[in-house]
Amino acid sequence: MSRNTLLIIIFTLFLIIVGGLVGGYFYLTNTKTTDIPTNTEITGSLNENGGGGASTTSDQTSTSTAGAVIPKLRHLTTTPVAGYDFVDTAKGFVIWYVDRSNGNIYQTATSTLEATKITNTTIPKVYEAFIGKGGSSVILRTLDESGEKIQTFIGSPRASSTLSGIFTSDTISALSLSPSKDSFFGMTGTVSGLGNFYSLAGKATSAFSHPLKKWIPQWVNPTSIVMTSAPSAKTQNIAYILNTSTKAFTKLLGPKNGLVVSSSPSATKMLYSENKGNQLAFGVYDTKTATETSISNETIPDKCAWSKKDTSTVYCGFPKNLASGAYPDDWYQGKVYFNDTIKALDVNTLQIKTIENFESGDKQGTEIDATNLMLSSNEKYLLFTNKNDLTLWMLEL
Repeated sequence: MSRNTLLIIIFTLFLIIVGGLVGGYFYLTNTKTTDIPTNTEITGSLNENGGGGASTTSDQTSTSTAGAVIPKLRHLTTTPVAGYDFVDTAKGFVIWYVDRSNGNIYQTATSTLEATKITNTTIPKVYEAFIGKGGSSVILRTLDESGEKIQTFIGSPRASSTLSGIFTSDTISALSLSPSKDSFFGMTGTVSGLGNFYSLAGKATSAFSHPLKKWIPQWVNPTSIVMTSAPSAKTQNIAYILNTSTKAFTKLLGPKNGLVVSSSPSATKMLYSENKGNQLAFGVYDTKTATETSISNETIPDKCAWSKKDTSTVYCGFPKNLASGAYPDDWYQGKVYFNDTIKALDVNTLQIKTIENFESGDKQGTEIDATNLMLSSNEKYLLFTNKNDLTLWMLEL
């Protein structure tokens, strides 16, 4: 090989390397993140064409699934989600979910394996998300730059392909969406507990003030919000019902160490769990007769969803093996993860039916710690998060 030929090869390789570096620079510098100031109205551009976003890949890129068989058990995402819901439309319901890392909203359906990106406005590190009625509004929960203050953003995906909204001025420690999904109840306050009703425009109306500031609200029907003092195995906790009209508190259950509850839509039955001697105890409480009935299959009520069509039925993730521990603290803090079976419990007869054990088909051996369960409006589908990795799953019942 001549010296001139060698120099030409070296020069060509040099140009290729430089071209790659320049191209990479422009790619990185044109990747933008929208920083959203607190208490300021914001507008971000959306993907007008729907964009790519199949949930079956870690980078959320679109893939074709024409003619694919829809499995009974679907792993909707491989990346963590902040929240999700079934959204009813004129043509039936679809599934919306919010990416935890950037706040982007995606949509899929029971009839397709594809997902479509609805928004691409970046709101980093969304830890909790709620979908308003018909997808008209979303509530995204983040931390400020210090990592200490909880921020609540209320936004609306617009027909003009924009996401507009505001951060509320209040620091809301815990909230619950109303049954009609057109408002929410939130807890604020630093010295004492302040409960407020919020419109999805962010307007607050005072509900009550209480010496205790740490409450977990569950808005179960138009007139009833179940309020539980923040549970811990080390403290005795009590559950009350707050009447949304009179603002009166009525004691339901407790005190019990580590008390966690989940109320039926009518608020006549409640699932509860408590910590007894470092063991998890589980049962059903009848609010009319004030009677408790223990159930030998234990779980935490946060792992359950009530049927609205059959008010005696509730679907839960039941751990296959349950070791002793400081419940619910160990589970909340991620010190303990469960390997569940999805079961249907009849709270009247106490009969339990296995729905899915996650040990069949192409998901054999998958360990799922099911939480945040949600039923579709026709109750043929169940959404839930696997707490092991915060990914989203859907089960056809």
